[in-house]
Amino acid sequence: MSEPVTKKAKTMPVNYKDNDPKFPEGHEAPFLKLFTSTTTNGRKVDILLELIGQEYISRVFKDFRGETKESWFVELNPNKQIPVIEDVDAEGKPFILAESGAILQYIANKYDTEHKASYAFNTPLYWEQTQVLFFHASNLGPKQTAFNIGKANGVAEVDQLKAKLAEAYQFFEDKLAANSAGFLVGDHISLADIIAIAHAKGAAEPLEFDSKFPHLAKWVAKLSEIPAIKKVFT
Repeated sequence: MSEPVTKKAKTMPVNYKDNDPKFPEGHEAPFLKLFTSTTTNGRKVDILLELIGQEYISRVFKDFRGETKESWFVELNPNKQIPVIEDVDAEGKPFILAESGAILQYIANKYDTEHKASYAFNTPLYWEQTQVLFFHASNLGPKQTAFNIGKANGVAEVDQLKAKLAEAYQFFEDKLAANSAGFLVGDHISLADIIAIAHAKGAAEPLEFDSKFPHLAKWVAKLSEIPAIKKVFT
């Protein structure tokens, strides 16, 4: 006589609420949610997620200067900046992370298992990719922000700010000149390219990439035609 089949009780789906007023009903766990905007800094994480085909909830702030100061968002990121990710597991336990460079590394390490847009941990190319992430955070990003603000406000030092920004882009120009594959690191697109492309697209005209940074100009054109990147900028 056969043993009776014991049916396992169905577990109820977990609904997680983060107090986001746009989604008062919350989201069914598990999920990955990106708080972002269509700004230069906001697009970086979208690009990586689109490149690797990872499903995610995109929460785009149209008024990011105002919305990021609302109390519910400050609980997610006291620094009041985008991007931020909320990675919620099946049990409804959230992991929240800010800062674009850190987010890119986290997503790549967890979700880009085939290394479509990154390199395997602790390989030479991984560390070269990481070097570019840190260079962007400490050098290119601040210099481009300073130049953009100075240009918008017509400050007297705008030419000096432009020259400093050009020095930062020379670092990328030299890396591209030394790499026949046409990427900043290795033989395919990586976090190094992703963190820089939105900034480079905005600097191409004022820094005259076509005449002064030919490898950068070619790189911007090449990456801009990648469907996932084109989608983010559309």
